[in-house]
Amino acid sequence: MELVYMDGRKEPYTLSSIVAECANISHHAVQEHIRKQKDRLERFGKVSFQMRPLPSGQQAKDYILNEQQATLLITFLKNTEQVANFKENLVKAFFEMREGGTISLSEGTGEAQAQGTT
Repeated sequence: MELVYMDGRKEPYTLSSIVAECANISHHAVQEHIRKQKDRLERFGKVSFQMRPLPSGQQAKDYILNEQQATLLITFLKNTEQVANFKENLVKAFFEMREGGTISLSEGTGEAQAQGTT
């Protein structure tokens, strides 16, 4: 799973659903943190979202977070071992994206794996 994307944007970003999955907390809980801390998060840029389809056919809101917003958001999460590992991996992922590579999360291990661009 990729942690950070560019997709033609000016700066790398991640999604609230990725934060939820990697931190092993519900997406609803992450969305609540975003709504509660929206003023703080928007000091680092507009908090936007995209709609994504669910298997049930409904749509879910997925917040788009830049590096500063994602970093601030994860400071609000309880520091379980999985959250601490995710925080470390997310920092690495943004750094790798700025350096021109991509980074994904290895299935099973939860370890960040850098992939250079050649």
